[in-house]
Amino acid sequence: MVALLVCSCRPMKQYPYFQDWKNAQGDTISDGNDLVFKKKDKLRVVVLCEDFELSHLFNLALTPNGYSSGTYGLNSHHYYHVDMDGNIEMPKLGKIHVEGMTREELVNYVQDKLKSEGLIKNPVVIVEYVDMKVTLLGEIKSGNYELTKDKTTVLEVLAAAGDLDALARRPDILLIRQENGVENIYTLNMDSIQVLQKSPAYFVQQNDVIYVQPIRRRTRDTIVNGNNILSVSFYTSLGSFLMTLFLFFRDKI
Repeated sequence: MVALLVCSCRPMKQYPYFQDWKNAQGDTISDGNDLVFKKKDKLRVVVLCEDFELSHLFNLALTPNGYSSGTYGLNSHHYYHVDMDGNIEMPKLGKIHVEGMTREELVNYVQDKLKSEGLIKNPVVIVEYVDMKVTLLGEIKSGNYELTKDKTTVLEVLAAAGDLDALARRPDILLIRQENGVENIYTLNMDSIQVLQKSPAYFVQQNDVIYVQPIRRRTRDTIVNGNNILSVSFYTSLGSFLMTLFLFFRDKI
């Protein structure tokens, strides 16, 4: 039992992140690519100009009765769905192919189109992501992390989730990503900043799934013989019970 207690109380190894950080100082890292719009994405496009009534012609606004004109704030605007051809359709401007565009590229495209067609002289265009998320599973606070910036690193996502659990397998975090109809799986090594920053998955994309695997010790503690759920506390209690029986019968002898 003593051996069991010693093992169960032994400190976890490899807690520190980035064990090679001293060697990484001064390294040049990629700025990464901005998010690009994909099929089935949602986005909000708002056109503003000095003439409120004119700018309203190019926007979708929601009221309790559906679409209508009137005073509205940015958050009241409806969003567009990117269809399976990679397009959205805006009032007055028609169909726009947004798949593969960054947010900045779409802003510039809509501004140029409004000016070139003589619709608005000096338009201000705002493009927002809507409901773009990364999913977190495993040895971390599971849930969804919403993407609001053009670039977000995996470190920012993990930090927002409250960091990895103590029993997370840090060198082998999996990121699952759909790319061109193919499911690709990347391994993220939190022990090495040099390896992590060179990974194509260092900057996350919408619909990524991050799975934090448990260390082997956690697997052994929770699954015995394939299907019985037993923890370290179970063995500790069992050991205490057996020791109590031993002392009891020893006193009887």
